[in-house]
Amino acid sequence: MVRAAGVPRPPQTITDRQRENDVQAHVLVEDEQVVGYGELWFDAEEDEVEPARIIVAPDARGKGLGHVRLRHAAEASAT
Repeated sequence: MVRAAGVPRPPQTITDRQRENDVQAHVLVEDEQVVGYGELWFDAEEDEVEPARIIVAPDARGKGLGHVRLRHAAEASAT
């Protein structure tokens, strides 16, 4: 389960979102373990990209990985 704001999210919910054309999923890996997850939501009508679902594993928090994920999202959306 993935928890967001204290609400469990079944893995299938995350998997289903990744299949949508306007969503780009990314993971952060540290020592061969997934420690972070984030999505970019592309809105063609508004001509914008929005970072979403920035999730960092509890034992990996406090290391700035959420900021790393956002920086990578900004770089990816600029290309």
